[in-house]
Amino acid sequence: MSVYSGSNSIFFKESLESIVEQTVLPNQLIIIKDGPVSDNIEKIISSFVDQFENIKTKVIPFQKNVGLGVGLAKGVLESDYELIARMDSDDIATKDRFELQLKMFAKNKNLDIIGGQLFEFTDKITNTVGQRRVPLDHEHIVEFAKQRSPLNHPTVMFKKQSIIAAGNYGDFRNFEDYDLWIRAINYGLKFANSDQKLIYMRVGDGLYKRRGGVDYLVRYYKLKNNARRLGVGSTRNMLYCDLIMTVNVLMPSKLREKLYKNLLHV
Repeated sequence: MSVYSGSNSIFFKESLESIVEQTVLPNQLIIIKDGPVSDNIEKIISSFVDQFENIKTKVIPFQKNVGLGVGLAKGVLESDYELIARMDSDDIATKDRFELQLKMFAKNKNLDIIGGQLFEFTDKITNTVGQRRVPLDHEHIVEFAKQRSPLNHPTVMFKKQSIIAAGNYGDFRNFEDYDLWIRAINYGLKFANSDQKLIYMRVGDGLYKRRGGVDYLVRYYKLKNNARRLGVGSTRNMLYCDLIMTVNVLMPSKLREKLYKNLLHV
C-alpha cells in the first residue's frame, strides 16, 4: 500500500481497518511513503504499528515523490513473503478477500497472479456507482489484455519471485499495472481472476480528470507500442486502441466520466 501527500487520512484509516478485519490476516503490511505525508497519516501509521503487533509492519519512506511504480517495485523487493497482495490507500477490502485468493493459489499452484472483481463507490460502500468486470481464466485474460488492462490492480495478489522475473513494476505513470501485466504475459506468467467481489474502490472526479491530457495520451501510445512489440496485440489492434483512447482523452472529463460509468464500468 502506498501513501503520499495527497492521501486522505480518514480513507487511509478505513482501508487499514478493512485489512485487520480480514478472515485471514496478513503476516506483514508494507506501507510505502511516496514522499512526505501529512501528520495525520504519520499518526495513523504509528497507531497501527502499536495496536496490531501481530502484523509485522514495514514502512518504506522516500524523501520525495517517486511515483507509484517505483514505490511498488521497492515494496515487492522488501517483502519478506512470497505472496503479496496489493491495494490502494483508500480502498476497502471485502472481509474474505485474502482467504478467497489464498484458496485459489492452493488449488492451482501454477498460477502467478490472481485478481478479482471490483465495485466502485462514493462516500460509503453501500453507495456503489459501478463495477469493473474482468475475465476469469488465463486465455480470456490474455485476449482482454490486447484491448484493456485485464486485472483490477487493487485486487491483485501475486508471487513475489514471478513478478521480479517479469521485470517488477516500472516507472510508467498512470499505467504501472497494465505495463507489468503486458510484460508478465510475454514472460509466460499464469493469470486468473476470481468471479467474486474483492475490493470496493473509491471514485471521484479526480479519477476521470487523471485520464486526460496530452501527457497521459503519449504514455498510452508508448504502452500499446510496447504491447505490440511484445506480442500482446497486433499493429492493427494497437492503432484501433490508440484511436479510441485519443477520443477518450480529448473529450471533457465530465463526458469521460459518463463513458466509464455507463459503458466501461457497469
